[in-house]
Amino acid sequence: TLLDFHAEATSEKLAMAYYLDGRVSAIWGTHTHVPTADEEVFPKGTGYLTDLGMTGAVRSVLGIKPEQSVEGRYREPEKSAGKMQGAIFTLDDATGLCVGVERVDVR
Repeated sequence: TLLDFHAEATSEKLAMAYYLDGRVSAIWGTHTHVPTADEEVFPKGTGYLTDLGMTGAVRSVLGIKPEQSVEGRYREPEKSAGKMQGAIFTLDDATGLCVGVERVDVR
């Protein structure tokens, strides 16, 4: 079982990970679009990362042209150089639990 937990507060994501440790293979957070550096495998085998980050234009506000974001008009995506962020969770075939987590940041 893999869980994408879309929540604002990092504390909510961490509390959910402790609650689900050993019950799910991996849990990661989304919403802030800023990657965190706290990847780990919890004691009972659940992989965790507070926030994966985002995939989109590097010089943007959530993939939108910055000036449009400031004006509150989300119309046109920024088309400059991109980035892809996320994580690779390595799972044990026999147990389904996580044995490793590695952040990914490609620019």
